[in-house]
Amino acid sequence: MTKSKNIAFLALIIFSLYLLSCQAQDLSLPAHSFSPTSYFHVYYEFTPAGSITFAIQFNKPKQYFSLGLGTQMLGADIWVFNVVGGKVVALDYHGVGDTTPVLDTANGGKNNLKVIGQKVTSTGSFIKFTRVLNTGDTKNDKVIKAGLTSFIWATEPGSPTLTFHGSNFGSLRVNLLAGVPVSSQGVQGEEQLAGYFEEEANLSEEEGMVGENAENGENGEMAITEIEALEVGEGLSLLL
Repeated sequence: MTKSKNIAFLALIIFSLYLLSCQAQDLSLPAHSFSPTSYFHVYYEFTPAGSITFAIQFNKPKQYFSLGLGTQMLGADIWVFNVVGGKVVALDYHGVGDTTPVLDTANGGKNNLKVIGQKVTSTGSFIKFTRVLNTGDTKNDKVIKAGLTSFIWATEPGSPTLTFHGSNFGSLRVNLLAGVPVSSQGVQGEEQLAGYFEEEANLSEEEGMVGENAENGENGEMAITEIEALEVGEGLSLLL
């Protein structure tokens, strides 16, 4: 290939990348939501096509965050979101115990997270993605079903990419039909749970972003039952 053809080919690649970067992104919020902690908000909705759409608003700048299906690291289906080069990069992992999780692609699987929108600002990161409910990958992925679902989460201040999270982790169970957590545990314990409901109540009243997270009484108070705050238990050291 001649020098002029090389230059033309390179220009075509650069232009194609530019067009991709200019494509409109879907930054809208799905109907339902829950918050693992005060700066970590998850929105979701099921689709008729047998998939689920998630959007995550993470209000810490230049800091990775992760969300997983499971009650502990071992056997969890873990999604890691690194903040690299002004973009949020979504990676599909699985937990193998109290150690760094393993990429699905390293175990015969693939990245099943299809990103449809992402944005990085000076105050945090946003990503929106879809995943089929049943990927068929029984070695690495969990099937997502409506109803009570266990999640784990983790992050680490000052780290834009996956690293050991220290004490910045937790778990919760969410009713994916309504988005109401029925239990929560992690670094903040009972204060985390109380703060979550206070924050979600404010979002519901002031911003209209919470969806169907709670039923409101006559005074607008959240009618929540069966709430139990748990302390961090053994075997839940989420070593990301």
